[in-house]
Amino acid sequence: MHIQGCALYFMLVQDQTWIPPLDFGTISSDAFDQDKGFMFHYFKMMYHSTLLYSMVDISVRTEGQLLIMSLLLIIVATIAAIIFG
Repeated sequence: MHIQGCALYFMLVQDQTWIPPLDFGTISSDAFDQDKGFMFHYFKMMYHSTLLYSMVDISVRTEGQLLIMSLLLIIVATIAAIIFG
């Protein structure tokens, strides 16, 4: 979870166009605010990393994000298949 959350953060902070599904209504997000502390960013990405395990929180905006998220979803599906058979 930690590695996946860190991968999400470093991927998404590159272009900062990603908007979490909970913020779609406002079309703005505080996910990349520099005023927020490290713990805010860490737990926000851990939350979305956890949602990725349920394979519902994709919401990509760019082709690079689509590629990385697709790879992460394949890894998550493989892990789930190994654990649950």
